[in-house]
Amino acid sequence: MAALAEDDATVDDADAEPPQESALRLSLLGDEAHVGLFLLAGWAKREARGCNWERVDEGAAGDAVTAAFGRLVARGGVVLVSERVAAVAREAVDAERRRGDEEEHRGVVVVEIPSSDAAPRASCALFEPNETWSGRWAAADAAGDDGGPKPVEAPADAAAEAATRRRVDALVATLFRLVARDGGGEAAPAGGTARAFELEVLNACTTELAEHLQAPSGARRFVEALNRQRTRMVDVGAAYPFLAGLLLTALDRCMRLRDVDSILVSMMLAQSFYRSRTGGGDAPAARREYLKSAIQTHPVWGDALFWREALALCVSKQNAHRAAPGDDPDAGDDPGCSPGLFAALFYGAADDGKAAAADALWSQLGGIVHAMHEFGVAPDAIVAFLDAVCAEHAIDGERKRILADHVEAMIREGAS
Repeated sequence: MAALAEDDATVDDADAEPPQESALRLSLLGDEAHVGLFLLAGWAKREARGCNWERVDEGAAGDAVTAAFGRLVARGGVVLVSERVAAVAREAVDAERRRGDEEEHRGVVVVEIPSSDAAPRASCALFEPNETWSGRWAAADAAGDDGGPKPVEAPADAAAEAATRRRVDALVATLFRLVARDGGGEAAPAGGTARAFELEVLNACTTELAEHLQAPSGARRFVEALNRQRTRMVDVGAAYPFLAGLLLTALDRCMRLRDVDSILVSMMLAQSFYRSRTGGGDAPAARREYLKSAIQTHPVWGDALFWREALALCVSKQNAHRAAPGDDPDAGDDPGCSPGLFAALFYGAADDGKAAAADALWSQLGGIVHAMHEFGVAPDAIVAFLDAVCAEHAIDGERKRILADHVEAMIREGAS
């Protein structure tokens, strides 16, 4: 990887025009091969040519460092600097401010890449290489300059969607890698520089993910990426507030777009991911604080139309599952889960031998009212919803009584 980094270091000539892509937020300045790992990891969001990269030799004079740093700052965003040029970079920032040019560089963040014994270089290998880059290099090699066969290219819209999905996956995976490096807890790792660096990465990931969420399919991509992490780690530690904010934003988008399926998956994820909080006084043992508690105040849970749409979707999925019993919608990382399938309620799904729509409606209605209680819907609203659905679909008295008893038991338990 170091060799590739050195090759890429020559892509941007010192006098070349800066890239015009406004999405570039991350720049790199340094003299060590491990800085190149960030370049290879996708943080510059670069195309085949023109990335934010300035290579400064270890023995370079301060003027060379200052000039390179100035070119990167002019492009904006976060500038990562290796340890050996950090002092010169800071002096350059101070000099610009003394000259009254602070406005030009407002919003630029300078982050030192830790490479001391206290913060080992291995921390710079947290991120996997961006797959689209290696694929683009392979395609260029396959085409060659000798008129060789060109690779079959996907349609532009499909390729763009795949690249965006991979980017969202990489950003979410980065949040979880940082948590894993800290051992999954809230405690800050040793070393102020390392901790500051990790917080900058968390902030950078969260900011970019928040921008992705504004796209029409952004919330769905984020929820699917989060769901893929569910089988790897559920204690999100220091990433908890970042994920909570992103999930609330995703719910805003889903509510506006009526993306009921993504909201249902978010409900399941919010009951899976947690952070461990150490109790005080007589209860020193750690307790789990689930993401559910951070999103219970979202207005979507008070939207009666959402719960009706959720019920219709869940019934449709159960009927489809019954028609194709070989497909388990709750297997693996399939995001198409619903309350009736993940809530593990005492009544479960209807017997496969009873393939009537009434069976699917009854079992999924139980899952929905259970989820309504879990997410803080008022007891009166739950009872009214249950009564209305039972009346509209002529659910028989015995089945309605079972559901009503379950709702009453949940309400009593919640009040105790």
